[in-house]
Amino acid sequence: MPRLLLVRHAQSKNNLSNARIREELRDDPERMHAEAARAREPDPDLSELGRAQAERVAEHLAPILSEPRSLLVSSPMRRALQTATPIAARVGLERFVCEAGLFEVGGCHYCGELRPSATAAALEAEFPVRCGAMDPEGWYAGHGGAETSDEARARVERAIAWAEATLAAGTHETVVVIAHGDLLSRWLRRWLHVPWQRGLAFVHGNTGITTLSWDRREGLLLEGFNSLTHLPPKLRSGADAEFWWRYAWPDLELSRYESWAAIPGELAVELAELRARHLLEPEGKSLADYATSDARSVHLVALAEGELAGYVQYDPELGRLRQLVVGPRHRRSRLGRRLVGAVEDEARRDGRDELLVHAWVDSVGFYAALGFVARGAVESGAPVAWQAMVKQGLSRTC
Repeated sequence: MPRLLLVRHAQSKNNLSNARIREELRDDPERMHAEAARAREPDPDLSELGRAQAERVAEHLAPILSEPRSLLVSSPMRRALQTATPIAARVGLERFVCEAGLFEVGGCHYCGELRPSATAAALEAEFPVRCGAMDPEGWYAGHGGAETSDEARARVERAIAWAEATLAAGTHETVVVIAHGDLLSRWLRRWLHVPWQRGLAFVHGNTGITTLSWDRREGLLLEGFNSLTHLPPKLRSGADAEFWWRYAWPDLELSRYESWAAIPGELAVELAELRARHLLEPEGKSLADYATSDARSVHLVALAEGELAGYVQYDPELGRLRQLVVGPRHRRSRLGRRLVGAVEDEARRDGRDELLVHAWVDSVGFYAALGFVARGAVESGAPVAWQAMVKQGLSRTC
């Protein structure tokens, strides 16, 4: 029976730095995620441990791929290609397939900026690959920014259609795909008919292998998940066989409004209540006190599964972040960091190199972890003391 093996890449340098930061800052989630984002490389190489993992998975997969009618396919990102290359070497393949559509969810977009992606010519010069259809400017060319959830969903559908068509054609008995954790999780959610709005993720360890078989009547059938038997315990990272799923934060929809008056009626009522409860009442103020800034500010509203999750303003006149609030059910979900990032994007588009915020004193640590620096002394205004903070260098890459 034809089969499809989905393999997460070996440990990358980003995976390694993320693991270190999680260990050091596990009690401060917001700072942990901010530091991880700051340490992230756009398209990292494998770590030393990752190279050892790649050799082990190559040894394990070589007999499988040595069978007739086998196919090795990789994502165009370096960590996947560096995982696939030792496999190809052990099997004796002159070239394996590089498929542009297998990149990790989000694409080549970091710190609010679109980064260049490698071209087919560059990849074929560095790795023993044969690239499939790819934009001449690079595998992520043509995208205007970070990949959206809808775009990722459509790409997963195309990947599934490709896999099913490849196996149904009967040309290949075994197809091995080297890809990425979030992408593979979304593939499995789709195959197992988990609704997209459910926050369920399937976690692969580095070089974890998921096996699916192909039946002409039933389609793809899950036979095994995240097998790491090829790695001794000391070489395992990412997730072990016992930790194979987790609840993921649901996909968020971020809407942008040019003024408070532009926000639809029912949503405006919900927002007014959220702001009053968590921002205005502690300050001893009302919505009327913010009428002027509300009228000139850009309003960013986050919805999770149709539920109001968070809100923030960007004041273009002052280059200032205002009124950041995250609903109680959505705290510790990185939403605050995402909303700050959205305001930073607004400031960049506005041509600004710095962003101002008046942070309540109990949120100074949150903003400091995101790169904001205190300016001046704490203002001990009643009833809430606040600290002016500035983040500079918005126009630079990170």
